Amino acid sequence: MTAFNNNLLHFNRDVDALDLRSYDLIVTDYRLPDDRTGRDVIATVRGAAGRDVPAVIITGDTGPERLRELSGTGQQLLHKPVQPARLRAVLRHVLPR
Repeated sequence: MTAFNNNLLHFNRDVDALDLRSYDLIVTDYRLPDDRTGRDVIATVRGAAGRDVPAVIITGDTGPERLRELSGTGQQLLHKPVQPARLRAVLRHVLPR
């Protein structure tokens, strides 16, 4: 991520306790602790930022129900394992210029 000259914040739990107004990109796993999902994190960050922060969801879940659910969200979806070159390409695509 440092190759993109961006600040990186990694957190595992309490997204609600963060100042979420200044982030340019969300990269999240789909399944998170405490019955939360990446979609929950995206909604929280976007709500706090007051704008449509670009988002990438990474998941190992390839079931048809999950794919249908995520296909209409507008977020970029990557399946595990994610190759570094693929992640870089997606980040270049979704990051603001």
